[in-house]
Amino acid sequence: MSESPRVSIVTAVLNGARHLEQTIESVLGQTYRNVEYVIIDGGSTDGTLDIIRQHAGSLAHWESRRDDGLYFAMNDGIARATGDLVGIINSDDWYERDAVQVMVDEYLATDRQTILYGVTRYHDADGPDMILSYDHRKLPSRMINHPACFVPRSVYARLGTFDTRYRIAADYEFLLRAYRQGVPFRHVEHIIANFRQGGFSTRNRAAQEVLRIRRDTGYANGAQYLAASALRIVRGAVARLVAPIRG
Repeated sequence: MSESPRVSIVTAVLNGARHLEQTIESVLGQTYRNVEYVIIDGGSTDGTLDIIRQHAGSLAHWESRRDDGLYFAMNDGIARATGDLVGIINSDDWYERDAVQVMVDEYLATDRQTILYGVTRYHDADGPDMILSYDHRKLPSRMINHPACFVPRSVYARLGTFDTRYRIAADYEFLLRAYRQGVPFRHVEHIIANFRQGGFSTRNRAAQEVLRIRRDTGYANGAQYLAASALRIVRGAVARLVAPIRG
């Protein structure tokens, strides 16, 4: 295998014109050069396609059509990837300039069947908020930072891609599936990606789906799932009541 392996980056986007330019520039501006970039658009109507067309000459592939959601688009992008290593960066997020080089160096230092994950810098509306990286050994109870994950294409070929029954947290299910099946993980102590935090309602829905994934994969029984779901509902109700007071 080449010591300069091809890396495929996939972005799935729908009406992401506000931040997509930064995402694209962070991929095309990588210090590592053997990168192919695939963008899958879900039928945007907000100017996203104009941004993509401006960069079309630098893309390995792009397309725009209605689909059935985020993970259908990601699966389509992975299917079109030809690289040895695949990264997925959402249209609200962006890479550090040396992210791919760092991950390639780690990839070459492993058995090349290892999922690599680095550190993520989180941003809120006011700017950088915190820097986080969770240990993959906590996957049964906590997600690791998916924007900072790079997965060998051979792992997708062996395990399959994202389970589209899950609409919000299928990336968690995939990583948990890999963990359960003994795929090795390697933590990279380097900031790889920058993540824009969403609103409370999105986080709450994601948390509910994560609970369902844990139940479906045997990491939580029915009673634990119901209890945790009830607690989430109560916390959500309290947060909605308190928000106007704080405002």
